[in-house]
Amino acid sequence: MTEQVKAPARPYTLEANLRQYFRKLGAWRIVLALALTALLYLRFGLLVWILSVVGIAAIIGITLFFLARRRLTATETGLEYTNPFGRVRRVTYGEIETAKVFVNFYEPSFGAMPRVSIGMQADVSPIVLSGMYWPLEGLDNLLAVFNDKKVVVESTADVVMMKHITTYFSKYATYAERHTVLLASLIVLGILVAITIFVVVANLVQ
Repeated sequence: MTEQVKAPARPYTLEANLRQYFRKLGAWRIVLALALTALLYLRFGLLVWILSVVGIAAIIGITLFFLARRRLTATETGLEYTNPFGRVRRVTYGEIETAKVFVNFYEPSFGAMPRVSIGMQADVSPIVLSGMYWPLEGLDNLLAVFNDKKVVVESTADVVMMKHITTYFSKYATYAERHTVLLASLIVLGILVAITIFVVVANLVQ
């Protein structure tokens, strides 16, 4: 994401995909996840294990499905961002404060990857595009559009982790990224509730 490219004709549309995600995922992560769920089998038996695996797989599958539905279109006047639920957010280039490019954004589970965080003049959520889900060529083309439209682009090649962004560039982090502990706690709670229900149902069946 360092080479200067020619801005594409507008409207220009980027579509999220899961190719890079599955490339970085690797089979060993799936094997490890199944090994960890084996603890449920040892503690609660085969039925609960099967139900938990199916449930976790369904949650992950649905999440990835919605992540892949995102789309961003650069027009002559601004951006049209379609979120995972189909809602369209429109911003003009004049509303963009800065597009920060973290060339080596480090995600502990998947390693370094490019990330573009588009911060707004107003105190609203940024538009965040991670190289995990957005094609790198598309991100380069988007930055070329920004340069064409005189949008300020700031780039750093330093290794940057999430804690650095939330601490020093909180305006360029999403709500979920700023409240990861809360969201993780809710997810764990939801999984525990689901497992409890599985156990209760299994005892009733027996």
